[in-house]
Amino acid sequence: MKSLSFDSMAELYDGTRVFDKGCFDSALDFLAERFPADKFGNVFYPRIGTGRIAIPPAERGYRITGIDISTEMLGSICTKVDYE
Repeated sequence: MKSLSFDSMAELYDGTRVFDKGCFDSALDFLAERFPADKFGNVFYPRIGTGRIAIPPAERGYRITGIDISTEMLGSICTKVDYE
């Protein structure tokens, strides 16, 4: 079975996915209130892609561990953030 790869979309992917920032921030506030980073700080993120959804929680102190089948998508995360 051949897997679907998004490698060719890595540079364009974020621009083709739009979400309401205010709504996203409200949802993140809700989750952070119930699952604070100091108690629930480790997050596993399968299909992390370009990291566009994972970076905001990381900026709030969550430690994100992500995997993705696309090496190009993973590579784009490295250009966006400092990581350990």
